[in-house]
Amino acid sequence: MHHVTLKLYYFIAFSDLSQQHVISAVENMLVFCKAKYVLLLVVTLVFKKILCICEDSHIVICDDITDIKDNETTPWLHVQIGSLEKRVESPNHVLNRSLFFTLSRTRFLTIINQLRLISRLPEHRHLRYLNFYGNNILEISDNTFSRMYLLKEAYLKNNNIQHLGREIFQNLTLDVVDLSRNRIQSIRSGFYNTKIKWLLLNHNKINYLGFEPFPPSLQQLELNDNLLETIEHEYFRNLRSLKELYLENNRLTTISNILDLKNIQFLHFAYNNIQEVHFRFDQLPKLEFLDLGFNSIHNVTTDVFSAVKSAPIVVLSFNKLSNMVFEHPERKTDLVLFGNPWICECWFKIEKIISKHHHQQTCDFKIFDKGQIPLCIEGGQCSGTLVVARNDIDNYLKVVSVVQDDVKRCNFRL
Repeated sequence: MHHVTLKLYYFIAFSDLSQQHVISAVENMLVFCKAKYVLLLVVTLVFKKILCICEDSHIVICDDITDIKDNETTPWLHVQIGSLEKRVESPNHVLNRSLFFTLSRTRFLTIINQLRLISRLPEHRHLRYLNFYGNNILEISDNTFSRMYLLKEAYLKNNNIQHLGREIFQNLTLDVVDLSRNRIQSIRSGFYNTKIKWLLLNHNKINYLGFEPFPPSLQQLELNDNLLETIEHEYFRNLRSLKELYLENNRLTTISNILDLKNIQFLHFAYNNIQEVHFRFDQLPKLEFLDLGFNSIHNVTTDVFSAVKSAPIVVLSFNKLSNMVFEHPERKTDLVLFGNPWICECWFKIEKIISKHHHQQTCDFKIFDKGQIPLCIEGGQCSGTLVVARNDIDNYLKVVSVVQDDVKRCNFRL
């Protein structure tokens, strides 16, 4: 076990820090310090001003970005400026060359509720972790971070960003870039000439994607809670390494060709307005999980999911399915079906098939076993064209919705 030295000093820069500031500071320090030091860090809460040495790491916390200019910060490896406390005035500082030069030895930089603008930053050969949160940065200009040669993680969440310039991380290799909860409307060229493993763009206003807008190095891409209406072939054509794709809660009505995603393992399309499924997911050889729950799918054949050997878990819960076609029931499927307005005669036939060929996922059995929850709608013969009254469907979905949270809690990750 490494030897740990904890030192506590009074530090002039912190003379105005409140107890809440200290608590907030310690919470952020926990990100950087290993879990075995947590007990030591809690002790520092009794102090108004702190300097914590966690192995060879040094941490400084400042209330305002101007405090950095007034103190010698060159040896500090971890710097946090600002706090989550709501400011009276809007963030108004500019992160410029001179200020950034003061932080030339910093490895972990967090700036909260301070910035309105970032100028093109100078060369930095030490910064590895960047976290800007709660600022008012409307635009990230061209090549802003391209000279931070060791940067591995960039968190730019909740900064009111509306526009991304060209190649903002040019020639960098990053593990994580998080641009969630901003106001970005389109993705065009911001990630060209960049290597990123995990890109998060959740909770924006994205309604347009350009030609191959994402770096081919991506392994996980998150676009939940945006305004996308279609998925075009050229969006993801170059993402041959992608393993997880999240497109939940958009405005999709169909799924077009995503055949180039040869290494995809997890696909998330829940909470859209998808009505029919035509794409052959069985052509994706490594697919393990497909979530199509909470859509408006009314027609599907299991052949688009099934496989001769191993089949993915396919969530079809809370759609508009009244029947399901098993053209080749002997081919494997692993289905979550609860919450659809099945016609009873159709459902009894489906039950026999899934029981004989083991098509149903264990999550369904837990939910169907509730006892008082209806399984189907009495709607006549299961032959020919099935017509179920819209009111009957709406009433059924309303009744079964009381257990929809149980479906969300099912652990589908393998």
